[in-house]
Amino acid sequence: MLLETQIQRHRQTGTRNERVQQAVPTLRLAVRDVMERSDEPFVESRDVLRAGDRVLGHTWTDQETFRRYRATIARLTLALAAD
Repeated sequence: MLLETQIQRHRQTGTRNERVQQAVPTLRLAVRDVMERSDEPFVESRDVLRAGDRVLGHTWTDQETFRRYRATIARLTLALAAD
């Protein structure tokens, strides 16, 4: 992940600014939330559905969460890259 790369770069150079302190828990939360939302549809599609069956999609609330995390991660990545 690009954000994770930027966090590591700042850690290696010893710059632990406010953005890094914000990025670490944000990334951890985003990964956890996305994995939890992805788990059930992935398991059901892999174990239950066969070719030609209906695919179980995410709800609109899942999609909004994904959009929000993508925007936040992009903003933090660009900010850390500029530092």
